[in-house]
Order: sequence, then C-alpha cells, then structure tokens
Amino acid sequence: MTERLLERLATVEDPDLGADVVSLGLVGDVETAATTARVPLALGAPYSPAETDLLADVRDRVEEAGYDADVVIDVDDATPAGDGTPAVIGLCSGKGGVGTSTVAVNLAAAMARRGARVGLFDADVYGPTVAHELGVDDGTADREPVTPVDSCDLELFGVGFLADGDGPVAGRPTEAAERIADAWAVLDWTDRDYVIVDLPSGSGATWEAALDRLPLVGTVVVTTPQSVAVAGAREAVAQCRDRDLPVLGVVENKRTFVCPECNAVHDRVDTRDGELLADDLDAPLLVRLPLDPTVREHAGAPIALAADGGITTGKFRQLARTVMDRVGRLRRRSHAERADGSKIDAA
Repeated sequence: MTERLLERLATVEDPDLGADVVSLGLVGDVETAATTARVPLALGAPYSPAETDLLADVRDRVEEAGYDADVVIDVDDATPAGDGTPAVIGLCSGKGGVGTSTVAVNLAAAMARRGARVGLFDADVYGPTVAHELGVDDGTADREPVTPVDSCDLELFGVGFLADGDGPVAGRPTEAAERIADAWAVLDWTDRDYVIVDLPSGSGATWEAALDRLPLVGTVVVTTPQSVAVAGAREAVAQCRDRDLPVLGVVENKRTFVCPECNAVHDRVDTRDGELLADDLDAPLLVRLPLDPTVREHAGAPIALAADGGITTGKFRQLARTVMDRVGRLRRRSHAERADGSKIDAA
C-alpha cells in the first residue's frame, strides 16, 4: 500500500527544482495506519504560495489513494534556519538613500498579512529608522526588562532599542558588530517564521560585521537605477557571494513615479540598469517599485497593508510572495542535496 502511495506522490512535481518530490527526497518515510497516511514533507517557507501549492498537491494524492492526509513538515537543510530558527532575511544596499528601510518594513508587513509570524530587526547602526516608519517609540531602554514592540502584527526590535552610553559606533566596526549582536540576543526569535533585518547601508566593514554576526538565510539587495547605486549594490552582492550567502534577488526602487493626482505611472529614467544588474549577478529582479509620495502618508501603517494603496501596495505584496517562494526554493534545494549527496540543478 505504501508503494502505491509513493507512486502517486511521485507525480507531484517541484517546478523550482525540476523533479518530483519523491525522487528529490522531499518526502520522508511514509507511514500508513488504517485510513490515515502520515507523510513527512520538506517545506521550508511558511505561507509561501509555491509551497502552499505543493502541500495541496501532496494532500490531493494522499486522498486519491484513499487515506486521510497527515502531512508533517520535516525539513533537514544546511541553511541557518535548519536548526529550527526562523528564516532570517537581510535587506541590504550598496549605499544609503535607496529606500532599504521602507522596503524592509513593507516586506515584513506584507508577509505578516499572508499569515506568517514575522519579526523585524533594525540593525542599521548609522541611524535606525524602522521604528519611526512604523510610528512607534523605540525608547524601550527606559523600561525593564527591555522588550520588543508589537506593531502591525510585527515584533519589532533593533539597535536603537538599547541604551547608548558610548556614543555613535557606526565608524567602529567591532563595537558596531557587538551592538548588533547584543540587540539580536535580547529576544528569542524562535517563535517567528521569518525575521526581516534592515542591515547597515553601504558595503563596508560595519556592514560586513553585521553579515558575520546574524544567522542570515539570504539577502535581498535594494538599488535604484542610478549608476552609483547599482555599482554599490554590485559590490554588496559580491561580498555576500564571497561568504556563500545566497542572494535571493534584487529590488529596483524608484524607477517610476506615481502621480498623486491621477495615479498615473511615469518613467523617471530610461536606463535598464536594474535588469542588467540582475542578469550580471545571476539573481532575479524580484520587483520594480515606484517612487510613490503616498508611502509617506502611511507612516505608522505600511502601505503594503493599505486597502486602497493601489499599484505600490500590490508591488509590495508581490515582493512578499516572491521572497517567500525564493526562501522555500533555497531550503528545499538544500534538503534535496543532503538527501541525494550531490548538487541539484534548480530550474
């Protein structure tokens, strides 16, 4: 009976990895008892649309075989999330001023909107702004114990939440890294599905120290079309790759402009730098976000959550879906490689 069930499960294709879930080793030891089949399935990105579809297909095959499906998530991957911690995703850029904090806040909010338990960690020692964008007070150092802030279904914490008796540390990478590590260690993040990290801007020693201190599954690189921003993003990606830190993709910000009067979208630049960057780095262009003046009107309530946010709201929600899918693809591939003992050429 189990063999026939496995034959049915082998008809479920993983479109990202280019093979069926059984041959990839994504299905563990199946157990059948009476009318129930227990199926361990390696999925690594809660609320990912792609993995939701995979789960539904597996359940359908089990039920077609005449069983009630008891699908349990059992992923054994080599990513930092493989030890039961959340998928920690760093948002980075090669220079300041490209909108990384805004993207981080709205990405986290859009992921939470899908049902995920999301943490938001501000590691930008140059000037933490995430709390401001959510309209909350980060001065928790005056309270004992130091606690996170719950806002918009997010658990928020960061370097700005700790008492600062030593003055700015942005120019002192070792001290900056210690502050980031201290802030991270304040909370037990294990009840989160994901944690979005707003990393220090630039690609210098402080930024590198943050990469080394945080258990990142991967990074999302934010850039604008201007050549100096693209060059900085290229440097950031190169340093991630030097650390074998996966780059989930590229966000191109502020290419177009949304008119606040008529909601029409206008091109601001005529270059293709964002697409070329994604091609050069072998990393997908996840989304192109417009410069939208109404984003500022949603301070305290991210535009990703707006009922009437229009184009920009839809773009951020698209980004959340895509990033979740990329995390799932990464973790399933790692699991499959462990199971097979060789590299998997993902589609």
